[in-house]
Amino acid sequence: MDRLVETVDALRELGLPCQAAVLTQAVPAFSVAEPGADWVDVLEESLLGELDAAFHQCEPSISEALEQHLARYSSEYVDKL
Repeated sequence: MDRLVETVDALRELGLPCQAAVLTQAVPAFSVAEPGADWVDVLEESLLGELDAAFHQCEPSISEALEQHLARYSSEYVDKL
């Protein structure tokens, strides 16, 4: 559950509020799941399909947002010689 909350926060920090909102919809299912439960088992097929469809409609995509982030902050990740 901690990782789910951290992931939602990271998505927001990357400027991906749509993806964060979609993932937040999964929180109730995980909050009642047994620790270490398989996430596919926790999410019912219908909910998983619904979340997947909503996630893929979000813009920008995670890849696009990461590319923008790396371009903007490359000096924090790459040492210049």
